[in-house]
Amino acid sequence: MGEGIIAGRADAADTAIPAPLAALEEGGVSPAAIRICLVGGARMFEMDPGSPLNLGERNVEAIREVLRQRGLWVHAEDVGCVSRTVTLHVGSGRITVRSGAGEERELSRDVGPR
Repeated sequence: MGEGIIAGRADAADTAIPAPLAALEEGGVSPAAIRICLVGGARMFEMDPGSPLNLGERNVEAIREVLRQRGLWVHAEDVGCVSRTVTLHVGSGRITVRSGAGEERELSRDVGPR
């Protein structure tokens, strides 16, 4: 991977989350102004929710822990269970999530303005 916001290893919460947060802060964004929406963590196979093989759930918890350590929190989320498609509308900042069943909701509505 070349130069950019995320360069190097970014395949786990403890390595993927710090780089974009640092880039925001270096760009003058106050941590208090950061609005976090967490999407993902689907359970791809049928198993007990607490199973160590449930990587989606473990990833979501790891991200929450990294954010907590930095004094940040999740403002809105759509995590676990099902597959989904997330769309960030760059011009407006809207975030929509469509479930595998085709239901769509605007996740950014849950965040509200800062």
